[in-house]
Amino acid sequence: MEVFASLAAHAVAVDASLFASEFETLPLSVVADAATGKQDFELLAGLPDTFADDRDDVAVQVFRLYADTGLCSSG
Repeated sequence: MEVFASLAAHAVAVDASLFASEFETLPLSVVADAATGKQDFELLAGLPDTFADDRDDVAVQVFRLYADTGLCSSG
């Protein structure tokens, strides 16, 4: 669940061109709408190729795999 929420929040921030300092002001309802209204690949847009935390890297790689194979659907 954390991965989906993080991906949705990131997608909203990218869509709105928010600065990092503005990220905390994102309304939860906007993040929830993004989580349910975006296609899987849209949630992955703009993510870095690697992450500092290995757990984050593995979680995003798994989500990418599922999105690429069409095994998950968020819309």
